[in-house]
Amino acid sequence: MRALLIALLIVLPSIGCGGGSGFERNDVRIMDVELTRLQSGARIITGRIENGSPGDISGLQIQVSLFDGDNRRVDGMSITVRNLEAGEVRAFREPVDSDFDVRGVRVRSLLFP
Repeated sequence: MRALLIALLIVLPSIGCGGGSGFERNDVRIMDVELTRLQSGARIITGRIENGSPGDISGLQIQVSLFDGDNRRVDGMSITVRNLEAGEVRAFREPVDSDFDVRGVRVRSLLFP
């Protein structure tokens, strides 16, 4: 029981944080997802997506959970990626579309057509 509690104390603070998080499904990997606040105050989600499948992907949506400073999920949004060729690795960049004070981000799922 004590080992479980220690493991949770190590893992829980990192949930929802931006640095270096990733996600994988159906030979598609999402890597290096980060939330950045620009000097202007704008919040930007950045990362990379890799199509490891043998075929092109005409489009997909990256579903993202947004977290506040207390690591509570406060909102969500989607990032659309179009025309991802087989084997391609592409950077993505999307402004945060939320009125909440978003401090962390985590990929929740991928939606394919």
